[in-house]
Amino acid sequence: DAVIITESSEGGADAGVSGTSQAWVDALSPSGDRGGLRHSGDGKLADQLLDRFALAAPEAAAAASVPSA
Repeated sequence: DAVIITESSEGGADAGVSGTSQAWVDALSPSGDRGGLRHSGDGKLADQLLDRFALAAPEAAAAASVPSA
């Protein structure tokens, strides 16, 4: 499954996720506690988006820790 994120000036979003800064930190941390986030619209799509962010986080952290030559 792929999740595609696009920006458009037409219409509203299919799904939305909101929360405090701490709720986002909790959701994207290794514990993955999403209890502080609020969904609007398509909840399944919002969950898929969060799942993709969670999968990408370890890869991004590893890339950031590679020393440049």
